[in-house]
Amino acid sequence: NATSIFATDVDGNGTMDIISGSFSNNTVAWYVNDGLGNFGVPQIISTNAMSVNQVYAADIDGDGDMDIVAAISGTGTVAWYENIDGLGNFSAENVIRILSGGVTSIFAADLDGDGDIDVLSASQAGEEIAWYENLDGLGNFSSENIIIVGMGSMNRVYAADLNNDGDMDVISSSPNNFGNSYIAWYENLDGLGSFSSPNTITTEVDGPRDVLATDIDNDGDLDVVYASASPTDDKFAWHENFTILSIPEYNNTNLVVYPNPTRYTLSIKTTKFNIQKVEILDLLGKSIGTTNSNFENINTSKLRSGIYILKIYTDNGVFTKKLSKI
Repeated sequence: NATSIFATDVDGNGTMDIISGSFSNNTVAWYVNDGLGNFGVPQIISTNAMSVNQVYAADIDGDGDMDIVAAISGTGTVAWYENIDGLGNFSAENVIRILSGGVTSIFAADLDGDGDIDVLSASQAGEEIAWYENLDGLGNFSSENIIIVGMGSMNRVYAADLNNDGDMDVISSSPNNFGNSYIAWYENLDGLGSFSSPNTITTEVDGPRDVLATDIDNDGDLDVVYASASPTDDKFAWHENFTILSIPEYNNTNLVVYPNPTRYTLSIKTTKFNIQKVEILDLLGKSIGTTNSNFENINTSKLRSGIYILKIYTDNGVFTKKLSKI
């Protein structure tokens, strides 16, 4: 009966477990992976998540383990469950917000660049996307910060750095009740969670469901992928990201980053600026590590393969670069 699943290491043993949300029986649960892909019986987190639409995992309280965020549509609740001991024993529901228009989707990422994980929500009946600031890094959240409202029902929401400026933008799918479905993104204008009006990616879609961002064409930026489900439009599709081609700042010739892609070490050099520190972030905006010295010999050997963002702090401002780890 699961309507949503997500994979993460719930019990901290280095293997990927599965989290599920079940709409019809109001259950959030997780399943232990023995490391070989054999999963145990459901470990119940809640049986009171009325008509749960989506589940997601992130370290909400900054203690190093994976907590769970849920969109509970039956009560309109955006909620999270604390992984109390890092072994998969969870708290009761912690309410972030109750939405009068219901909640169809949630996502978690650092939207204001302060190093902790905030939460996004989307509402169909309420026709809104909003985010909630993690005020103290411990899972105490602000009231809702509206990104968009009144422009049609919202089905899914996702966060990623689409324009490679080092902060998290927002992507949405909208199966508009008036027949004008669309996929759009909202630029994080200041890195603090102030968002632009919608930038339309496509209107050639009917009934879009899920949406996400990943580097489909291996060119170092994030493309947008979506799934639609309607009698006239039943497909998976992707759109190539051309956005960053108009942003020359991130290829500033006064900053040299090499080798890139890198495997073991990274060197950052500049002819005009004094580098003060270098921060490495993942594509959700979470800080992986900071270096305050020895910028010409940064150890990257422990990074997992993938795309990262370098934030390079200098006496002439902050610059960002894409980093590919192989």
